[in-house]
Amino acid sequence: ALLHDVVTEILLSMHAQGIADIDPIAVQRTLARWSDKGQTTTAWSDNTTVRVSKGLLATLRDSGVLQGAVNK
Repeated sequence: ALLHDVVTEILLSMHAQGIADIDPIAVQRTLARWSDKGQTTTAWSDNTTVRVSKGLLATLRDSGVLQGAVNK
């Protein structure tokens, strides 16, 4: 569900706005907002948000949805 939400709610929105380069910080901010709103099973720390966003972007890159490098 989280991977689906990231694609449909973050990446498709960026694409519709003509944004081709994904800003990992923007993804992290959205995930943090979702956590703050209680849309995750538990509250996430900043470290968790960073780790999850990097993992999601790497997964999307590895599956061919995104291109480029994910900085660790």
